[in-house]
Amino acid sequence: MLSITFNAFSQEYKINMEQFRTKSKIFHGSIDGKYDITIYLKLSSFSDDHQGVYSVKGWYYYNQYKKNIPIVGIYDFSDGLTLYSLKNKTLEDQIVTFNVSGENVWAKIDYIKSITDFEEKLTIYNEAADTKWFSKTKELKLKVFDFQDNPIVKDFAFLKLDNKTTINLAGFSIAYDHLEIVNSTKTKLETKVLLKYKIGGNPNIQGMCGAATDSGYIILSFDAQNNLNYKDELILNDCRGSIYSEKLASAEKSKLRFKTTSSSGDKNIVKQIIVDTKSISFIKEK
Repeated sequence: MLSITFNAFSQEYKINMEQFRTKSKIFHGSIDGKYDITIYLKLSSFSDDHQGVYSVKGWYYYNQYKKNIPIVGIYDFSDGLTLYSLKNKTLEDQIVTFNVSGENVWAKIDYIKSITDFEEKLTIYNEAADTKWFSKTKELKLKVFDFQDNPIVKDFAFLKLDNKTTINLAGFSIAYDHLEIVNSTKTKLETKVLLKYKIGGNPNIQGMCGAATDSGYIILSFDAQNNLNYKDELILNDCRGSIYSEKLASAEKSKLRFKTTSSSGDKNIVKQIIVDTKSISFIKEK
């Protein structure tokens, strides 16, 4: 678990932000409604082509016996988990390193999902009807009680406003690779936080904007009870949204000036905006 903490000071007031990424998870389920099982999986490696596709290692056991059965497989964001119990150790290594036939990640996923040389196979898919357990001779229903999209790898970010209040930023649709507190202010009636963010332009690295980095600023305002008053976002760069920005010279260090260009069809909309880091506000220049 990777943990990063950023500090921001406004006079004597300090707001902390903690970010971390989960890389393992335990699931509980049952096979054929009769045999309770526990599954443990951890991240092995990401595919070269898409950040929403990665391989996993782990084990599962029948709760009655608690004897680990090693499993390997892949997580595909569009489907879910495909897991195997194998005797072939070479094939295990090929799966977790994506060293299988296929010109791209999609062809490799198809190859891995079509493997037949297994002792057991578990498909834990987003569609419950496709969640099944297989042996060489049987196919049974599999139910996993705590499976959710992107179950193994998940990014979290929390703001700690005071000794009692911690805010999960995912609740405000804020989930980025990198977040940084630029400044914060506090009065009796309001707490304001200015965040700077960055994120990859496209999780499909080989696709449009796969090499780009999107970025911007977010203002969060909380009332005296630490409830959200409002959220304001300034998008500086959004490759797939055709938004690009240029930083301009500024006479004041606390005022960051940008020229943003938004393309829509044959039209370009150009705006000049100031990020006032001292007052924590966005100001449109005329």
